[in-house]
Amino acid sequence: MCFLFITFIFKINIHFFWTLNYYMLNIIYKLTSFFTKVSLVIFLILYSLSLLSKYDISIISPLIAPFGLIFPTLYLFSILAFLILFIGKKFVYAFVYFIALIIGINTFTAYIQWNPQEQKGIKIMSWNIKNFDLYNWTKNKETEQKIYDFIKNENPDIICFQEFYSDQESFNHLRKLKKYGYTYQKMKTTFQIKDKKWGLAIVSKFPIQKYHTLDALNRFKNNNGMSCEIKTPEGIVEILNIHFKSIHLDYEDYALLEGKTNQMSAKYHQAKLIFKKIWSSYPQRAEQTDIVLNYLKQSNSKNILLCCDMNDIPCSYSYHKITQSYEDGFNSSGRGMAKTYDFIVPFRIDYIFHSDAITFNSYEMKASKLSDHYPLIGYFKLSQ
Repeated sequence: MCFLFITFIFKINIHFFWTLNYYMLNIIYKLTSFFTKVSLVIFLILYSLSLLSKYDISIISPLIAPFGLIFPTLYLFSILAFLILFIGKKFVYAFVYFIALIIGINTFTAYIQWNPQEQKGIKIMSWNIKNFDLYNWTKNKETEQKIYDFIKNENPDIICFQEFYSDQESFNHLRKLKKYGYTYQKMKTTFQIKDKKWGLAIVSKFPIQKYHTLDALNRFKNNNGMSCEIKTPEGIVEILNIHFKSIHLDYEDYALLEGKTNQMSAKYHQAKLIFKKIWSSYPQRAEQTDIVLNYLKQSNSKNILLCCDMNDIPCSYSYHKITQSYEDGFNSSGRGMAKTYDFIVPFRIDYIFHSDAITFNSYEMKASKLSDHYPLIGYFKLSQ
């Protein structure tokens, strides 16, 4: 009798155990399914906005433009989500993420490439030099000389400098560069105090035949553009050097982004200022892009290089508009993960674009602490 009772209790416990587990697993499944659905909806909204940020949608464009900043994160998330859902046999959800991957693949390739490279041809460098560390931004008095050592070691044929500075005294960088073989020089001044000049510069070991300025950019504060027609051994190349509208983040902004701001009120206030700077800069860069492209439409040259600190990412109107007519040197001959700005996350905001008549054999982004921007170095040739 006791044995029967124990057996009965055991059966009840087994039944209760399986029943309880069934309901618990069912609840977990429903919760999992719920969170899968919610995360998918949120993803699709953010992903759509990040892709739409490339297009000029008149009035609402400035509102959605910043969503392009999160595209790389969303794309990597979609890869992970697809793999997890596919392995979990949730094929419908996995298929949605797979479609998202296909739609965004052309944009994502602007962040990572694995092309064969050959260091052969005319060597060009484009670099936002941050005024050769004029204000001791790096807190290292040897930075200026290290910059020249870097240039000497790389020995490019042509250099485009953004945020260039020169005067007639100890910081006469035009004169110093001549000692390194850059005999041909042009500087476009953005701001001047007596003999002190800030702006853009193109220096070359090959003759500069013609020099043009993009005067329509003059009305944008601290931004400008210039163009030089350079006679290379392979033919004449027109090189544009452009500095697009910056977000102008200051030290307090970087402190917040790097997690160094402690007070909540200070965080909120600083975050508002950052978002305001980000949103206000997009329409100006879009306008500057149209000015540059209109200038290029009037150019008679088929060999065109556009070197620029765009201050904008690949998932943006400026990049999308330019790459409709010109090739991104990184896409055609770059290798690895693209990063041109010295920050905690990979930001790519500097570029060398080229016309179809030019082919890049190699395209590199040299990691360097000598400026807040990395130098871009490429080898190119002219099509016969």
